[in-house]
Amino acid sequence: MTCAPAVRVDKPVPDGIRLRAPESAEDFRRMRSAQNIAFGEPAEAGEAGQPSAGVRYLLAESDGVVVGGGLALEIVDGTTEIAGIAVLEAYRGRGIAAALTARLTREVHDAGAHTAFLTPGDLGIGNVYARVGYRPAGECVHLSLS
Repeated sequence: MTCAPAVRVDKPVPDGIRLRAPESAEDFRRMRSAQNIAFGEPAEAGEAGQPSAGVRYLLAESDGVVVGGGLALEIVDGTTEIAGIAVLEAYRGRGIAAALTARLTREVHDAGAHTAFLTPGDLGIGNVYARVGYRPAGECVHLSLS
């Protein structure tokens, strides 16, 4: 799915939720932990690592608890990928994922990206992305050997 600046739709941040960039290694670790849990992985799946240069990170918190996050990769030739949008199950259905996606998309457009793209994990989350201006750009097939 892709989104150009002219079709982007900003979404309000839900009441009681604050969106902000991680400000410390602990913030980054808590954001990665929330993302891992939201994606059905162990909270500390491997090393959380360090933030990568050129990548924009955004976390969502409620009363100091990190409840989700996402990122935008470095802009290359006017294009970037929005990825890792995740919200803990207890906080879903409130518009947090849409607000995270919209904010990251606005930030990359403001920084010069003419195209932001993402790959939804399923049709349900694709509907969330559509509400902030993303449109299907093609189909892809993921295969794995088990």
